[in-house]
Amino acid sequence: MGSLAKQRDFISKHISEINPKYRYKKLFNNRKNKHAFYLTIKTFFKNTLGIKVRPIRTVIEKMNSYGIVKPERRRKHENHGTKISNDLLAEVKKHIESIPRIESHYLIYLYRDYRKDCQNNGRDFVEINIYRKVFKEDYNISFFTPKKDQCCDCVAFENASPVDKEKIEEKYRLHLKEKDLSREEKLRDKEMIDDNNISRLNCLNFTICELKADLTKCCFWTEVEGQKGANEIGSCVFKYLEEKSVSSSGKLNITFYSDNCCGQQKNQFVFSMYIYEL
Repeated sequence: MGSLAKQRDFISKHISEINPKYRYKKLFNNRKNKHAFYLTIKTFFKNTLGIKVRPIRTVIEKMNSYGIVKPERRRKHENHGTKISNDLLAEVKKHIESIPRIESHYLIYLYRDYRKDCQNNGRDFVEINIYRKVFKEDYNISFFTPKKDQCCDCVAFENASPVDKEKIEEKYRLHLKEKDLSREEKLRDKEMIDDNNISRLNCLNFTICELKADLTKCCFWTEVEGQKGANEIGSCVFKYLEEKSVSSSGKLNITFYSDNCCGQQKNQFVFSMYIYEL
């Protein structure tokens, strides 16, 4: 049955309300009567029709004392909320149609431009949800996503009108000339690079932060002086403990927190250093 009304009539004819002989009502108890299902139970009834409990509740709520279900009123009433005038929708479409079809824009920025334009000209404007609806439903356009970064001056010249292009043509030609000169200079610099001097020196930094004193100690070395293994980490911690023992006059109580890197913290070399220091 493709008709929603016929579906509800079918459900209403196969259920009936149960009125108990005795009922003990409690205060603030809005419990309603139960319903019986013909020839079956409720679970089997739902599974047979392939429905959930919501359609059954809707039929019960819409059914009067004579067993007749009220007709469907969706989209048939007059209370449709605030109706947007055709003039406002025309202004929205006019603004969207004025957008260049190449340059990328975000919808929120488009709406701000549209609202500002309406305010400057003393016209009414719609909210952003209406603007978004018109943009998505009435126009088959999308935002342009370039594959790489584009030059603002070049894009502005390409999207400009013929009249505006004449005004900025001299500036655009100067921009192209500067772009060519920059590329030539870059090419000369690349040719002057010596392949033997392009390697970099790797530097390493190990830090110890004191929570109470809000102090950080840094151990810095290059790949020429050492690597980043357990020996280097242990040496940094050992040096830190030596400095603390010299500067402290009493007994030291230090707790270390570190990650679970076995190659740097949790290994026999670092633990041997702790035992030696004790």
